Amino acid sequence: MKVVVQALSLLATRLGQALRLAVSPAAKDPQMVGLYAGLAGAMAFVTAVFWWRFWKYDGVDEDMDALDAAREEGGTVAELGAVEGAIIRDSEQEGKDEK
Repeated sequence: MKVVVQALSLLATRLGQALRLAVSPAAKDPQMVGLYAGLAGAMAFVTAVFWWRFWKYDGVDEDMDALDAAREEGGTVAELGAVEGAIIRDSEQEGKDEK
């Protein structure tokens, strides 16, 4: 397993170095603004796609926090069951929405 993790790390390093070689011709004094503007635009695009794909998990996280808070307060079994039931219903509804 250690060898696999190291191989993946080396693969990521190799891809980074290939990207560096591809971008390095643009890293000259008059073209620096374009280079960094392109990188910033790419990061903004990836950020938007990431948010669009995973925004629904904010609600799940809030539900799990409510469940943890109820457990810490020593809530009754019925209260904990109600919170867990809401979490299960929400996850089932999200599964139906994705299909």
